[in-house]
Amino acid sequence: MVTKMHMTAARIAVAMLLAISVAPETARADSASRESERPTLSRAASITDAPRVKVKAGPKHQSSGCTDSSCAWVRTRTRNFQGVVSCRITKANPGGTVGFIPWAQGPNAVRNGPNYYGFPGGTLTVRCHDAHGHAARGKVTNWGT
Repeated sequence: MVTKMHMTAARIAVAMLLAISVAPETARADSASRESERPTLSRAASITDAPRVKVKAGPKHQSSGCTDSSCAWVRTRTRNFQGVVSCRITKANPGGTVGFIPWAQGPNAVRNGPNYYGFPGGTLTVRCHDAHGHAARGKVTNWGT
């Protein structure tokens, strides 16, 4: 004997089965619409590339302290730093680092000087860092050749 209670329970069970079978598609449609509303990262908003320093001989510089034809301003190019960048020459072979002065430049900038170097075939290494802890080294070999 089927009572009203059994009929109601049967209807509820059928309704639940229908809801379960329809729910995944509805959920997919809902999640797809939410996906399209989510912000996406553009290149500008992505994690920045690692900082870099490129070092090379800049414009020629002749003075009483530097008379070789390889004598030139030290040119540095900084990339991907944040804020003011502090740089210094950490190795100079031959010649040593005595007499070189540290300098500051922009986070994505090119600077000639304030130092010059004049040993043909020599090697210079520059280290730069910013206030956010980002640092990089650049090196030039075979100076002036």
